Amino acid sequence: MRTRNHRLLRKRPPRNTGIRRFMERRRERRRERGLQIKRRLEELRLARRRLSGEDAGFFYLEQPNQPLGILAVALLSPTVRSGGSARAISPERLRRHIEQRLDALSYLRWSVRPVPGRLHHPVFVDAVDFDLDRHLAHVTLPAPGSLAELYRFLGALAQRRFDRRHPLWQITLVDGLSDNRQALVARFHHCLFDGAAGLRTFEILFSEEDPDERGPAEDWTPRKPPGRWRLIGNALGDQIRALQRVPSLISTTVSNYRALEKRRERSVVKVPRTPKDTPPSPFANAFTRPQVVAHASFPLADFREIQNARGVSRFVVVAGVVAGAVRGYLADRDSLPEQPLVTSVPVSIETPDEPERTYGNHILAFSTSLATDIVDPWERLKVISAVAADARGDLEVIDPELMWEWIDRIPPLITRLITTRQYRRRRANRNVADQNLLISSFRGPDRAWRLESSACEEFFWFGPPNQGVGLNITVWSYADRVIFGIEAFADALVDPGDFVAWLERSLAELVVLARENREEEQGHGDLVS
Repeated sequence: MRTRNHRLLRKRPPRNTGIRRFMERRRERRRERGLQIKRRLEELRLARRRLSGEDAGFFYLEQPNQPLGILAVALLSPTVRSGGSARAISPERLRRHIEQRLDALSYLRWSVRPVPGRLHHPVFVDAVDFDLDRHLAHVTLPAPGSLAELYRFLGALAQRRFDRRHPLWQITLVDGLSDNRQALVARFHHCLFDGAAGLRTFEILFSEEDPDERGPAEDWTPRKPPGRWRLIGNALGDQIRALQRVPSLISTTVSNYRALEKRRERSVVKVPRTPKDTPPSPFANAFTRPQVVAHASFPLADFREIQNARGVSRFVVVAGVVAGAVRGYLADRDSLPEQPLVTSVPVSIETPDEPERTYGNHILAFSTSLATDIVDPWERLKVISAVAADARGDLEVIDPELMWEWIDRIPPLITRLITTRQYRRRRANRNVADQNLLISSFRGPDRAWRLESSACEEFFWFGPPNQGVGLNITVWSYADRVIFGIEAFADALVDPGDFVAWLERSLAELVVLARENREEEQGHGDLVS
């Protein structure tokens, strides 16, 4: 019986080929429909790129008298031809150079669109009226074209706010500098990038590929931006999904801060707690519109020499140089506090999935002491190193990723209210501040850049002073130099030139101590041998 049924089954005719084709077509339609939905979702995602909590935070921090722009300045030296003439960069060639790189830097065509009712952070959308010429400028400095004239121009530029109806950046070609030099001044709103993304941006802008060999730029068609109701719907949907994570965030945050308190109780190093441990200083005069800038350039070899002699990091040497300069500058004006000054140090945190990002902020900051109460510069370096290491250790306990999640979930209504009240409170009481100054430090390229026919002799950054902190110092290595960019409110740093002179003295003092220490160690070695 079993054999007979088995034979009958074997002799069953094949399935109807029409039904099979129908099922295959149905599966194919489903696959195509799935691909269409996926493409549509990707289009919607690209059409509205929501600012992260960090990016939005810099967007909200901007006040009428407190622009949040980053300035980057390249000093260019035209290449001299065989006939003895120098070929400077023309505005037309600069325009073509930048136009050829817009596809690699897509965010330069984005504008910021707020969400109605401030239900969520704003979104980046394609600027449908994007015009490259609106973001390019050309100026000529008055004679004699020294750094003083350039600084005045940069100080005035730093005070301007961007027109938020358009992409938040501008590049200016500056002529009229002495020795036939030019300057390229790039200004970006801080909501666009931090130091790490900014470095990648300028690596692309200063790539040596000849625009003439790249061919014509690709045609660009902006995506239609989301309308009012789509913005509201997306914001509500994102907020509802974010709320589901809040209970676990609360639990983890409480646990981490308990661990932080235990760590601080065990630590023998005193990390400053702000604003309690931040002394009053003239740098808190950070609310008047005029701003001043200056820069200083030093040999990288000097910093390495100090690092090796003292056994500390590059940042500690930078902080030690700044501490010595601040101490001398304030002591000359009878304004040096007895308590050590406190600085905020932004740290760019990279994740494996975004090593080549060209936009966005991914940073945290820790507060540390500059040990300005210590007279001996060599001992000061030791204290700065110990406190900074402990402060960075606190960040690891808190968990940077957790803090980013909280920032992403705080509604703009609350964020803007907090930042506005904080700004007014600090303006009313300038004896209370979270930090005395800001120090950003990061590594730049190992070799100098070029911009077409011109060599980029120096490249320096200026970060915006803000929220009651009137002095911002941005330091980076460029080829064989370490360059300090100083931006401050005019009332906070009355004499930028004198401050630069104190930076020079502070570094020279540490170099002498490093060499004396090395000679002393070598002398001990000779005695032992």
